[in-house]
Amino acid sequence: TWASWTICSHACDGGQASRSRDIEAQPLNFGKPCVGTLFQTMGCNTEACPGNAPVDCAWGSWGDWSACSVTCDGGQHSRHRGIDAEPSAGGKTCEATAAMETGACNTGSCYGSFETCGWSDWGEGVTC
Repeated sequence: TWASWTICSHACDGGQASRSRDIEAQPLNFGKPCVGTLFQTMGCNTEACPGNAPVDCAWGSWGDWSACSVTCDGGQHSRHRGIDAEPSAGGKTCEATAAMETGACNTGSCYGSFETCGWSDWGEGVTC
């Protein structure tokens, strides 16, 4: 579940509030990894402070992916981005979108390729 939104970072000229959530259980035994965001940011208090020119919000670029949580059998990694310019003086807020992404990684088996057991046909019985 999502945590509550934080308090807005500014009283006027636009600020941001955020909320987060945690992964409650990592996938095991070839289970599917969690997909989605762990952190959200939204604009708030967008009214202009007296005497300032409007500046629109701008999202920054995505950072590099983090190291994978495991080396095989499927793990997760993440990447982040921040806001390069916060809105001010009545400028447009950033689109409410993800500030963090997670994705699957190292999904190959730790044991390489494998085969299932197969039985041969029954042989001739021994006569007593």
